[in-house]
Amino acid sequence: MKFFKHDISAHDDLKIKKLIRMHGAAGYGAYWYLVERIYANEGLISGQDVRDELYLLGIMDDDELQNLMDSFLELDLFHQRDDGSWESHRINAEIMNMDVDHQRRVEAGRKGGSATQAKLKQSFSGAKASSSRLDKTRLDKTESSPLQVESLNLPSNNLDSCTLAESHDSASTPDGVSAGGSAIVLTILTNKKEDFPITENLVNLWQETYPAVNVRQELQRMKSWAISNPTQRKTWQGMTRFCDNWLKKEQDRVKPSSTPSMFSSGIAADGSDPEKFRNNKTIAQLMREQEAQRAAR
Repeated sequence: MKFFKHDISAHDDLKIKKLIRMHGAAGYGAYWYLVERIYANEGLISGQDVRDELYLLGIMDDDELQNLMDSFLELDLFHQRDDGSWESHRINAEIMNMDVDHQRRVEAGRKGGSATQAKLKQSFSGAKASSSRLDKTRLDKTESSPLQVESLNLPSNNLDSCTLAESHDSASTPDGVSAGGSAIVLTILTNKKEDFPITENLVNLWQETYPAVNVRQELQRMKSWAISNPTQRKTWQGMTRFCDNWLKKEQDRVKPSSTPSMFSSGIAADGSDPEKFRNNKTIAQLMREQEAQRAAR
């Protein structure tokens, strides 16, 4: 959803006051409705669309509507171009400022993301060094032991097996293999129309984490969702979090309950097993047996 600034003192503007005196609350409401439509249409709307949009409000007849449109132009609340389309100089300036602010936020986010990636790389490097030292210590201890060891299978350093794409440049190679050496299963569009690679290692990790979910099928649904919802696509840095949250929700939705329902087949309304009391005699049967015994005496 897009937003624009709305001055809380707009009703005190001299032009707006004149508009209210001329056309009342209907004119004031029509003005802000038209402002919303122009913002939504990136700052420009055709003259015919202006008439059609205001007519649909149903607050004026044709003559009143024409007078209102003339008042908009006479009060310089809107400007009509040579081709008949309508615009507002103030709205155009505001849209330009919004674009500049958005670009600043993008640049700030990119710088912050670069700093975070640098920290991650440093952490991975430190972890690799620590793991290498640990492996060497284990090997030295084993070689110095009096026991004869024919083969030594130490755990390999697997830090890179599921490493996420840290940057756009190193995310993948032309042959469909990620920088970490894992095959790319598919890609998902980001908000910058970039293809974020989903590797085989990530798919395997998610499949183990969410066993009740068909991870490959859900990833295909995410890919389709990103294509169909361009305004809601995720950032490069937030894509894996988006995928993980999607799969977690799907796991919670399809995971079978461990407790059987009291209304399921073979379960009585009180939760007991109906077979348990199948052979028990009813009160009526017991009374008939007692009467038969008394008669036999």
